[in-house]
Amino acid sequence: MTSPLTRSEAVLLDLGSGVGASLIDAQGRFGMRGLGIERDPERVERARARGLDVEQGDILELDPADFPAVEYVTLDNVLEHLPTLDDVATAVGLACRIASRLVVIRHPSFEDVEALAALDLKLYWTDWPRSHTAPARLHELVRYANEAGVHRVVIQPEVPIRSSASGMVLPIGAPPDQTRLDPAFNEAYDEARHGPKPIVEFDRPVFASFELLLVTGEGTPEVVTGQTIERPELRWREIPGHAPSAWPAELAAGATGTPVLVERADGHTVVVEAGTTRMVNPPVLAIALAQVLDHADIPEDELRSLPKGPAVTALKATGEPAFVVVGGRRHAIGGLPITRHIDADRYAQFPEGQGLDLLRAASLLQDRRRAATAASAASSDSAGTAGGGSTGWRDIRRRALRRGAAGGTR
Repeated sequence: MTSPLTRSEAVLLDLGSGVGASLIDAQGRFGMRGLGIERDPERVERARARGLDVEQGDILELDPADFPAVEYVTLDNVLEHLPTLDDVATAVGLACRIASRLVVIRHPSFEDVEALAALDLKLYWTDWPRSHTAPARLHELVRYANEAGVHRVVIQPEVPIRSSASGMVLPIGAPPDQTRLDPAFNEAYDEARHGPKPIVEFDRPVFASFELLLVTGEGTPEVVTGQTIERPELRWREIPGHAPSAWPAELAAGATGTPVLVERADGHTVVVEAGTTRMVNPPVLAIALAQVLDHADIPEDELRSLPKGPAVTALKATGEPAFVVVGGRRHAIGGLPITRHIDADRYAQFPEGQGLDLLRAASLLQDRRRAATAASAASSDSAGTAGGGSTGWRDIRRRALRRGAAGGTR
C-alpha cells in the first residue's frame, strides 16, 4: 500500500478538496499525485475512501513553511464559498506564498450581475446567498494576487453564454438557490417552475466561469484547448534567456553518479551522467571540464541509446559568477558567453565545486588544433589526433591538472 503523501513531500496541493473531485482533476491535469486540504471531516473521510491523500485543515490557517516542495496550488470553485472577501484575499495570498510556480483558480463568473439584471435576467449561481457568500470578481482576484506580490496573471474565460436561451440563465424573479436540473448538465432553467424569460442575444461577452493562472515562478503558462473545454491543457513558455524550468531537477540528478567525458565519433564531446548524455558547448568548455572529469571510452551505439539531458553550458544567477553544473555541483567559470540565466534559489541548491580555468583550457585547445593540422598535413590517411597521441584526452587532462589541481569531481 502506498504511504500517505505528506505536507513536506507534496508538489501539487489542492485547497478545498471536498470529497476529492477537484483533487482527482488536478492530478490528471498536472500528471502527478497531489495532496488535498479540506475543512469538513466527513468530506475528508469520503475522499480518503476514494484512495486520495486529503488532510483535514482550514485553508485560511495554513503555514507555507509546512509545504516546502509545493510548485502548484489549485483552488477549484472554492473561493466563492468563503465567508467574506477578506477571507478570499487571505486564501489567495497564502496560495501564492505556498506555490513556487503556479496558482490555478477556477471561479464562477459574477461579472455580469448588473448588466443581466437590466434585462430582467440572472445566472442561477449568482443568487446563492447562503452558499456563494464571497462573490469575488476578476479585478478583485487580480488585486489580491498583486497584493501578494504576484503580477503575472493569465485569465482564461470558460463556457461562453451567447443568449438568454441558455439553461444557465434564469428570469430575475426566480427563487434563490436554484441548482442544476441534471447533475450532468449545467442547466437550471425550468419554465414551469421559474416562469417565462425574455430571449435576447447578448451584446457583450458573458461567460460561465473563469480560470486564473497566477504565475509565482519561472516560465509563462499558455492555455491550449485540450480534450475537454472544462479543463484546457496548460503548456509552458519559458522566459527568454532563462534555463528551462525542468533543468534544476535534471542537473541535480547528476549527483547520483560519477560523470565522465566522452568524445563521440563525430568529434563532439558529451558528459555522461545519471544515465543521460549532455552535449558540451563550446569546445573550449570540454577542455576545461578535463580539469575535473575523467575521460571514458563508451561505444557509440550505447551512447545513442541514452536519453539526452540538459546541455553543459554557461549559467548565471544574479550577483553570482558564471558557472556550469556537472555531477550535481556548480563549477565557477569566467570568460564564456552566458547562454542561460537561472534564479538565485535554484543556484543555491547546487553545492560548490572546483572552479575551472578557462584560459588554460583555451591554450590547450589551440595546442590540440595545431597538432591536428600538422598531423593532417603530414599524412592524408590520418583521421586527426582526437582520442589519441600526445594531444589526446588523457594527455589534455594530465596537462590541465599540471597546475596542481587534484583529479575527480569536487
